[in-house]
Amino acid sequence: MSRTLQRQEDIARDGRALFVFLLASLLVLGAVFLLRPGWLDEPGAPSTEMHTAKNDSDAGTRRPERSDADGATTRTLIFKPPSTTPAMDPLEKAIMDETNRYRGQARLTELSPDGVLADVARQHSRDMANREYFAHVDPDGKSHRWRVARGHRTLIGLTAENLDRQSTLDVSDRDLARRIVAGWMERVRQRKNILAADLSHMGVGVFRHGDAVYATQLLASVWSYLDDEIPDEIGAGQSLSVSGRMAGGRPEVAALRIVDAPWSGEAESTAEFPAKTTPDSRFAIPDRPTPQPGTRQLVLRFGSSLRSGRVVLRPGPIVEVR
Repeated sequence: MSRTLQRQEDIARDGRALFVFLLASLLVLGAVFLLRPGWLDEPGAPSTEMHTAKNDSDAGTRRPERSDADGATTRTLIFKPPSTTPAMDPLEKAIMDETNRYRGQARLTELSPDGVLADVARQHSRDMANREYFAHVDPDGKSHRWRVARGHRTLIGLTAENLDRQSTLDVSDRDLARRIVAGWMERVRQRKNILAADLSHMGVGVFRHGDAVYATQLLASVWSYLDDEIPDEIGAGQSLSVSGRMAGGRPEVAALRIVDAPWSGEAESTAEFPAKTTPDSRFAIPDRPTPQPGTRQLVLRFGSSLRSGRVVLRPGPIVEVR
């Protein structure tokens, strides 16, 4: 009888230990899921809607190329983004600084400012205030991907977007920036956007409307900047040439595709125009005739061969073919 009771006690003790082990494992996995940086959604993935802060992303999930001895990640970027003339609002600068502060705490590279991205972000903030909505998709059905492809005529890469709307009463720009970025960091998907390891550039645009301020943050994983702006419109059959410089650590540009806009994110079959590359990380696609009339988007394919099975495509500007 005593042996039976002892065996029952042993089984109960073992069951409690197993329960504690499983519970601890679930807690650890949950913490890794919530805190792991660099996990962003691919194109077309649904986004979580928030009341006062929102995010939308397609910026990819590559890991940093290398690390310094102290563990801080680095990336060699051999190009600078184009700049624009409007002066940066102090709140925009404070939001950028605060974002980079969080990235520094996570030992991630500091994001460089992109003036054209900032212009696109300002226009969206202004549009939300003027047309009284708060969303990534505007009343015309256009997302941040469309706005970037329309507004940034040289960027090749993936982007993510965070939004916020705050009251500006009795709050300094520095405190307001801290409140905005802290709010993003408290939300899973916005945090993942900010802490994505593959990011390289950022543009912030704010618009003050009465006692409220609208803030749009565009985060970019830039694979190339083109030498010349792609025209907004071009005649069918006219020649189009593309050249630029590749970012350090990226695969070489292999070819240009011109697809129906907006690009779906899929590797759909389409004609390709091969690129010529040089040892100094430059590429060029000679004059090529444009397709039939319609709304088209430039997409660059990176990598040495389609036979490898790994097709890396990155979108660029949208152009109207008339």
